[in-house]
Amino acid sequence: TALDLVHIPVNTWAMNREDLLKVMQSIQDAKLKDKNVMIHCYHGSDRTGASIAMYRIIFENWSTEDALDEMKYGGYGFHPIWINIEKIFTPENIRWIREQLSNPS
Repeated sequence: TALDLVHIPVNTWAMNREDLLKVMQSIQDAKLKDKNVMIHCYHGSDRTGASIAMYRIIFENWSTEDALDEMKYGGYGFHPIWINIEKIFTPENIRWIREQLSNPS
């Protein structure tokens, strides 16, 4: 299968809303081009899980609680040491990401 690689560097210990916005913008771009998306980080755990959780919230209208539950307990290998990740999922950050996606500059 031919894949278009999109590399979005994200440091687990410093992940922030801008990182997740970049991932969501990449997904939005792929959706507009009717392309499939596969998300994976080096370990396939924390960064992948956070990206999927935000995808669930933004594009599938999941509740934050359900998306975080899947991120932590749904097989993504979440490591509780990364307490910073869950803190990104505030209503303000989610609203900000939605606004950025609806008003690209």
